[in-house]
Amino acid sequence: MHDCFHRRFLIAEPEVLALHARATQVRRALLASDSHRRISLRQHGNACWQIVETRVNGSWQQLRCRLQRRQCHELWPTALFPPLEMLRYRCLLPGTDAWVDSFEQSLKGLHIATFRFATVRDAFFWSPPATLGPDITMDVRFRDESLMHSPLQIQELPVDVDRQKSNVVIGVLPYLRTSGKIEVVAVQTRKKALTIFPKGQPEAHLGAREVACMEALEEAGVEGAISGHPVLMPYKDVAPQHWILYPLEVQTIHSDWKEKGIRNRKLIHLQDALHQPSCMRLLPALRYLHLSLNS
Repeated sequence: MHDCFHRRFLIAEPEVLALHARATQVRRALLASDSHRRISLRQHGNACWQIVETRVNGSWQQLRCRLQRRQCHELWPTALFPPLEMLRYRCLLPGTDAWVDSFEQSLKGLHIATFRFATVRDAFFWSPPATLGPDITMDVRFRDESLMHSPLQIQELPVDVDRQKSNVVIGVLPYLRTSGKIEVVAVQTRKKALTIFPKGQPEAHLGAREVACMEALEEAGVEGAISGHPVLMPYKDVAPQHWILYPLEVQTIHSDWKEKGIRNRKLIHLQDALHQPSCMRLLPALRYLHLSLNS
C-alpha cells in the first residue's frame, strides 16, 4: 500500500494488555546512515532482513533483502548503536490496522501505538479512542531512525497545552536510596483520601521536565535529578487522565514547603508500596520504577 499513512500515539501499559492479540519479538539496528542512504537490520520473530533506503529526487526508496538468521546475527555487532528491542503486539480494535511496540532495555516504559490508514485524509478525519495518550505522529524523536540513533536522549514527551481540557498531567516518581533499600516519596490528595505522586497541569511556558520538578518541590518539598525515561500511566479519578511521570532521584528533602499544610508527605519502601492497598492505583508506575532500578 504505497500511499498509506501512519498515526502514532503514546500508550500506557494497561492498554497494551487490553489491545494485543499476540506478541512478536522485534529487533532493529542501524548499520550505516548519511543524508542519501540508510542501511539497517530488522528481525521480526524468525524472519530477518537487511533494508537499504536511498534518497532519490527528494524521496526515500526502499530495497529489502531477506537474510538467513546466521547472516543477521553476524551483522548485529557491526551496528552503529546498540540494537533497538521491542515486543510488537497486534491490536484487536475493530476496523483498524494497528499495532503496539513495547520497548525494552533503555526505553523500558515506552509504548507506542501505530495506526495505518490508506490515505492522509482517512488518518486525520479518524477520531482516536480516548484511551490513547499524546499524539506523536509528527514528533521525529519517536521515529525508528531517531530511536536507533539515540534511545537515551528522549527527555521530553509531547504535551498539548492548547487543549481546553487536557487529559494529560505531568509529575514525578520521587525515590531515594536509604540503607540499601529504595524508598518512594508520596503525598496525599488535598482531601487526604488518596496516596498519589506530585503532579500538575502542563504549562505553556515550561517544558515537561521543568513542570515535573516544580511540582515535586511544591507538593512534596523534594528536589533532585531526573534519572530516566518517563512512564505514561492511566489514572481515573473524576475524569480519565494520563499521567506522565519522570523518575526523580531525590537529593534534598525540605522540612518546609509550599503545600505542607495542605497535604501530607510520606516515605514508603518500594517493596512495601507494591503491596499496600493505598498504592494500588499507582501500581503501573511503581512496577516501572522497580524494573528500571533493578534491571
